[in-house]
Amino acid sequence: MKFRSAQVEAFIKQRQNQKAAAATINRELALLRRAFQLGYRADPPMVARVPHIPKLPENNMRTGFLQQSGYRKLLAALPLELQLLLVFGYHLGMRKSALLQLKWKQVDFQAALIHLERKKSAQKHSAGRSDLRRHESVPRKTAPR
Repeated sequence: MKFRSAQVEAFIKQRQNQKAAAATINRELALLRRAFQLGYRADPPMVARVPHIPKLPENNMRTGFLQQSGYRKLLAALPLELQLLLVFGYHLGMRKSALLQLKWKQVDFQAALIHLERKKSAQKHSAGRSDLRRHESVPRKTAPR
């Protein structure tokens, strides 16, 4: 059986007609792309080449951001042990899971930096805000481990 780009296009149209999100379709196409890659790398190869499988543009920007006034009210209402998590999350855009995995050795209050390691790319980078200096006195046992 020959696999043609028309089949991919038909699949995309079918999934769009079913109201599947572009991100969902892209994840499905990624599985197909990976199957072809594995088939090509097999010994002996199961496919002669890996076809081009397009990606759809994704528009899945987050909404519902906390405004500055709401941030200040929430920060004032939070107990001290949770304030630093809000500061990091709000100013650095960190996800909850990333916040909860932070260790104190990654936080440099003097330089106002958080040293982060990206799991997928194994790259290290730092994120900083002057707001960290204000929370230098947060008890260490209550925030990042």
